[in-house]
Amino acid sequence: CIRDRRRVRGACAPVAAIVHYAFLCNFFWCFCIAFNFYQMIVKRNSGTRSFEKYYHFIGWGIPCIGVIGVAATHNYGQTVDGYVDDLYRGTCYIQSGLAIFLSFFLPGLIIVSANTVLFFFVASEIHTTLMRAPETEQQEKTKEFRVLISIFVTIGLSWIFGFLYAILSFTKVKVLVDIFLVLFTIATPLQGFFIFAAYCLNKKVFYRWRNFFGKCIPCCKVTVESTSSSATASTRGASTASTSSRSMSSKM
Repeated sequence: CIRDRRRVRGACAPVAAIVHYAFLCNFFWCFCIAFNFYQMIVKRNSGTRSFEKYYHFIGWGIPCIGVIGVAATHNYGQTVDGYVDDLYRGTCYIQSGLAIFLSFFLPGLIIVSANTVLFFFVASEIHTTLMRAPETEQQEKTKEFRVLISIFVTIGLSWIFGFLYAILSFTKVKVLVDIFLVLFTIATPLQGFFIFAAYCLNKKVFYRWRNFFGKCIPCCKVTVESTSSSATASTRGASTASTSSRSMSSKM
């Protein structure tokens, strides 16, 4: 039993470091995506591919600084929960509250705040472009909302709920604390699914898959041709703002 406990403790520090690194990578990659949206939509910069090498350095490299700092101070390991009734009840993460604040909470809060500002500029640009479009194209409100929601989820703004929950937990406003906790618990773990639904579950992707299988299955090829022609006819009246926003989003 003592050996098992020692093994768990020995494996806990690497697991905690990996989890911490994954969180930081998520934060920094969300910032890179938000900045890329800002460059493409607000600045109309078509050469954002040249930033890709910097994105990889920021997304994968900078988080290593936080992990190395916490590891150097020996703050990775099991939390204070420890063992209860000979069963491990703790969590493999950062043990010190100060280390959590400096290496997780503070950089995450700064990045989420920066992403919120970038999202405001991107949303304002999309809305302004749509308002300047002809009246027939201004009816694409649902598409504008869908684009904004997909950007909101992609750049990780659901973490706002988590930070508000952490901040308000020190107050006596229990109702708001519970609301933000529920929103954070639902939105953040499902971020990957929301991104998949926003960028993969659409007609454009379905048509591409039908074209792919249509090369091998002749019966699907007829369906592909008919659906492709109907899709082309139905999308001629799409708005300029929504079309550009979707194409920019699909590149991410």
